Amino acid sequence: MFDGAKIEIPDPELMERLRRKRGLSVQTILDTETGAMYKQTADLLNLRLTAYPTGRNVMQGSLHQFANGGTHNADAFTHERFCRTVETMVDLLEFDPATAILRSLEAGVNLSLPADVLTRIVAYKGRAPDVNTYGGRGYEKRWEVGNYRLKGYDKALDCELPDPLLRWEVGTSRMRYLPDNGLPVATLADLLDPRRVEGFGPLLADQFADLTFADLTDLDRLTGAERKFYEKAATREFWETIKSRKDRSYYRARFDEIRHKYGACERERIAELIRQTWEELLTNRGKISDVFTDSLETKISDKFHRR
Repeated sequence: MFDGAKIEIPDPELMERLRRKRGLSVQTILDTETGAMYKQTADLLNLRLTAYPTGRNVMQGSLHQFANGGTHNADAFTHERFCRTVETMVDLLEFDPATAILRSLEAGVNLSLPADVLTRIVAYKGRAPDVNTYGGRGYEKRWEVGNYRLKGYDKALDCELPDPLLRWEVGTSRMRYLPDNGLPVATLADLLDPRRVEGFGPLLADQFADLTFADLTDLDRLTGAERKFYEKAATREFWETIKSRKDRSYYRARFDEIRHKYGACERERIAELIRQTWEELLTNRGKISDVFTDSLETKISDKFHRR
């Protein structure tokens, strides 16, 4: 469901209210030249809240991790849980979610799939990914595309899970990307309306379907020319050399023609799984948690109270 977000809350009294809550430390940062207050910050279960003298407050971090008490984002974050998380956040911070403006947002799904699924992803719309390994604790393929970015990575590595867990995620570079793609989302309150967010599933699925995905397993059936091209195009290095949009389109079509000719369909199966998983998260038909059980309400009530 929803994960990383940057949210702007116009409320000059918000940080002062936080000062009155036990268990939460507010830091004041001064302007080094004038000595006047530059900003105030507070950390809240993996969310960083920054308040400016103008009354502008910026909250940034993982909504999913906040829902799990700041510990992880590796379980199934249903829309019902997300709505309860926002309700808890609103009760704690005392703000109106309809006035909380989204400045950036990440949305995605966690899929229990074999680890080699990530290695089979070689390009998106003919563009090779940036690859990050994080010193062995993570493996991520990423694309920056105009007003949005895509990420695919194995969440099992950084969360130390026993089995592979593919995270497929879209994030905004500019929020206009969402309404431009049929998602009428501008405020935190908008995310509470299932009708406004149901389109994330098809969007994520369509983006996965635009991958160059090396899922042919029996190459002996290919002709010599087909196999020679397929093996070259099934590598990230091949797509790094393709600069022309026309050439990318041509080679993508040729690669998929070979895939379809010999019955490869794993990419399409996973794309449909993404669509179904989002629908399950939205309608709460899926399990609440695959690997963890946490109560945000309990953690909040235990940690933060009025003084």
